[in-house]
Amino acid sequence: MKSTDRPASPENRDWREDPDLLFELIRKGMQRGVREAIADHHRAGNPVAIWRDGQIVMLHPDGSVQPVNGQEPVPEEPADES
Repeated sequence: MKSTDRPASPENRDWREDPDLLFELIRKGMQRGVREAIADHHRAGNPVAIWRDGQIVMLHPDGSVQPVNGQEPVPEEPADES
């Protein structure tokens, strides 16, 4: 290690050398993209199709969930804020 090299820390790790960091960056980016897409749909007043408990359901802007294709309603779950 050179004297000018900074020690490895979460703030200065290089994603090209750390597969775990790359995975984390991708995961966080995908979560942010999904959150933004759902928010855009809801601002426009449109429902979003999501997969929940093995079923495709429509998530409406008011928070209600409607099954697709005549399936039984899916019980509500608290939103995960991760």
